Amino acid sequence: CVPGLAYRTFTCSPIFQETNNAVLYVTRFNLSNPGSLRSCTSFGWDFDLMAAVATGWYNQDRSLCSTNIQVLAPNGRTVVARVVAQCYSGGGCLGNFSFTEPCAPNAVAANEQVWRQLGYDPGIGIVENITWSI
Repeated sequence: CVPGLAYRTFTCSPIFQETNNAVLYVTRFNLSNPGSLRSCTSFGWDFDLMAAVATGWYNQDRSLCSTNIQVLAPNGRTVVARVVAQCYSGGGCLGNFSFTEPCAPNAVAANEQVWRQLGYDPGIGIVENITWSI
C-alpha cells in the first residue's frame, strides 16, 4: 500500500454462477501474516493447491469453504484448488490486513503451486480473464 493513496473496497461480487469470470492473483497462504486473506477452515493451510475467493462470492455461498474449484486459464490449462479462505474485499492497507490492498470483487487468489500448474510464472502477479467453477 502507498501512504496517502485511497484504495477501493468492495462488499459485493458478481452473482455467483456455474462458471465465474475472475482475475487471478498470486498470494502466499501464511497464517501468521494473512494479509487480506481470512481463513474459513479450521484445517489450516497445508494443502498443495490453495485458493481464496473474493468476499462477495464467499458471502453468497459460504459452503465454498473447503470446496475444490476448477480454475481455467486463458492458455487453456486447468487446475483444481481447495478454497481455504476469503480474499477480503471490504478493507485493507491497515495493520490488521498486514498493509495489503483489498482484493478485487472478482478475485481468486491462489498460491504459487496453482500458478505453476496453470503454466504461469507467479512473478507476474495477475492473470486476467480466468474462469472458475465448482
